[in-house]
Amino acid sequence: MFELSRRAVASAPVALSTAPGARRPARGGRRWIILTLLALAGACSSGDEGGGSEAIDPGAAGGGGCTGAFCLEDDIRLSVSPEKLVFVDSPVGSTSELEVVVRHVGNRGDLTVSTASLSQEGSEFALVDFAAFTLTPGTQGTVKVRYTPAKTGAKSATLTLTNNATVLSMRQAIVPVVVKAGSGNLKAVPDPLDFGPVPSTQSSAKVVKLYNSGSKPLQLDKLSLSATGSPDFSVSKAPTLPHEIPPSGSADVEVTFKPTLAGGDATELVVNYDSDREARIDVFAEEIGPKIQVVPPTLLFGTLDKGAKATKQLKVYSNGLAALHVTTVGLSPVSQLKTVTVSEAGPFKLEPGESKLIDVTLTLDQDVPKTSSIVASLQITSDAPGANTVNVPLQVAGKPCTASEASQNVVAEAVGGQVDIIVLIDTSGSMKDEAKAVQANLNNFAQIIAGKKIDYHVVLVADGFGLCVPPPLGGAGCTDSGSYKHVKHKVDSTDALEVFIDAYPKFQGFLRAGASRHIIVVTDDKSDKDASWFEGKVGQLKAPGWADGFTFHSIVAWHATLPLLPCFGGAGWGGVYLDLSKKTGGEQAQICSANWSNVFTAIGNNVVKTVKVQCSYALPKGTADKPVDPSQVAMTYSEGGGAKKPIPRVDSAAKCPSDSVGWHFDNPAKPGAAVLCPKTCEAMQGKQLHFTFGC
Repeated sequence: MFELSRRAVASAPVALSTAPGARRPARGGRRWIILTLLALAGACSSGDEGGGSEAIDPGAAGGGGCTGAFCLEDDIRLSVSPEKLVFVDSPVGSTSELEVVVRHVGNRGDLTVSTASLSQEGSEFALVDFAAFTLTPGTQGTVKVRYTPAKTGAKSATLTLTNNATVLSMRQAIVPVVVKAGSGNLKAVPDPLDFGPVPSTQSSAKVVKLYNSGSKPLQLDKLSLSATGSPDFSVSKAPTLPHEIPPSGSADVEVTFKPTLAGGDATELVVNYDSDREARIDVFAEEIGPKIQVVPPTLLFGTLDKGAKATKQLKVYSNGLAALHVTTVGLSPVSQLKTVTVSEAGPFKLEPGESKLIDVTLTLDQDVPKTSSIVASLQITSDAPGANTVNVPLQVAGKPCTASEASQNVVAEAVGGQVDIIVLIDTSGSMKDEAKAVQANLNNFAQIIAGKKIDYHVVLVADGFGLCVPPPLGGAGCTDSGSYKHVKHKVDSTDALEVFIDAYPKFQGFLRAGASRHIIVVTDDKSDKDASWFEGKVGQLKAPGWADGFTFHSIVAWHATLPLLPCFGGAGWGGVYLDLSKKTGGEQAQICSANWSNVFTAIGNNVVKTVKVQCSYALPKGTADKPVDPSQVAMTYSEGGGAKKPIPRVDSAAKCPSDSVGWHFDNPAKPGAAVLCPKTCEAMQGKQLHFTFGC
């Protein structure tokens, strides 16, 4: 846990009032994650204020003892840079070395890296002169790894750094170590390209030299940065393309890093050359900027009666690489209470590693009939990019539930998301046997995804051959069921894509907003429409819409060795369908295959990989199965039978916190479901959610 001594704060308490126009939380970017969600939620408290977080080990603390509502002892945390060591494929017998920089990013206590170990196949990686070392807050050390290849080619290892971090999950810092397979005659130096720390007010440019190590000229065709990487990087200078590099020659490519959000950034420089070759160079950087952390993320005031006054303390940390300027500590406009004072309303400045203790006093001017309630919220504004407004809920426990009141638990499965699958079967004359094979395998396919506890809907679009899907997927007598719908719409030889668009109104009500979508086409012929036409039409479909795209699976006629030709027995080459599968990451199978079970097993496994975690839960029913009063609904979570921890409710998705947990109603005017905020949903996998109502 943390240690907090109750000391007087010099400045006088400052009264806060609800003011319009308060700043809303900024949306954060991709960041170094220093504390897990459970660590952030930890506050060692006593009595009716709940237990602390299991993620922080009291045994790691260096002194003090808990006082007051929570405690702040040692804050030992580390970050590693780069997050991955990437060696370039090199000749047998050669030697190269890379190092990992370990930083102490906490603000109290000494960080000790006691051991370093490498898990690998063979013995091509080795630690260089490693000895245990200790860091004070704000300092750094290095661990060096040597690579001596016994053979060329891609390979990997794992570097594990054992340390005494306060947070248990950080005590084993893992750094992947990889060797990138050779990329032909193109060699990049340096690879990776590491900018290191860069001040947030500056930009930095570095040059990558692209060498031709072959005996023939090499042509650069395209230079780009990975679409999934940080937008803070750009290619600022490069030769005019196409550009030829003679043997033993080189070309310079300049990459610029201009930080926009605090934290680590990474991307890849993608080099396409000689028509069909590609090389990727990893690019890393870290902004030197301010960061803010507030502990605890929620102030728990315990049980209070109307008119009572109570004081709790929170601590504001500067845990970045530059000074933090806190502008205001004020009351959020959405707060229910009007009388809240703080001992320090700002502005104030904290150097890296410094912190400030703030007393927060509230007077409860209303009854709190629920078990617990967020009655107010502080807003702490600062110049920390990506987290310039931090919300701290103020929670009060009200009257306990009576014997007539009840609660209900809802389990959040690690995989429990929704998926909608639309199957279109060509029922032209040549497809009778294939259509029956699909029918015979649909139940097996459904059992694959049902076994993963996935909430699935299957739509079959076809008419002919007496197609009938019995239970458990279909209903009794081949009728529809809660998870299956048969749309009887004729699919001819070449019009599967057109039928999908035409038949959409017949099954759109069976689809769910937020579900991942899969389309399976089974035909022995070509398509009249191309892939671009289909993607454009799908993008125009509404209610529930296709904003998240789809995965397309093709069971069509194609030849493994003869391009542009169908397999034996096929009527036409299904190239359009194959293009859609390649583009969306779907499965491709030959309709001429004799083993249909393998086909649907592969598609089922693909479906499982794409399912999103369930983030929305229907509100529970109360006495006599009547809807529960939304004002009486509260949510907590637990893990492994441990203590329940509160999840505060926010007004809407726009109010979701970026640095703590939260949930909101799907429709504030007429709630039907509780929706977890995005960051909360990610962290809840494998845990239990609890709805408490009626008090």
